[in-house]
Amino acid sequence: MAPEQMRELRRVLRYRNHVVHMAINVKNKISGLLMEAGAENPKKRLHGRTYFKNLLETVEVVPQSVKELLKLSHAGLEMFATVQKKLLVALRNNELIREKWSHSFE
Repeated sequence: MAPEQMRELRRVLRYRNHVVHMAINVKNKISGLLMEAGAENPKKRLHGRTYFKNLLETVEVVPQSVKELLKLSHAGLEMFATVQKKLLVALRNNELIREKWSHSFE
């Protein structure tokens, strides 16, 4: 059995991987909703906060129900981004990772 510190690190890494996959699924769902409604879908800029807000205000071909689903999905995406940032901070502060990085640059 791995030491407690290693198990904790693995747990955090698995959870981050899970969050990343959920965020990818939400991004794909947003793109799918836009394609289904016939709206233009610029993939590189689509998930930016300002661009997304402007897109919802200017697009006319998307039914109101789809706009609401898009807003909910985008809110979930922002939540995933917040969780990922916190997990990255926890990983950066992990002793095992700091040790590995300090040895990598020697």
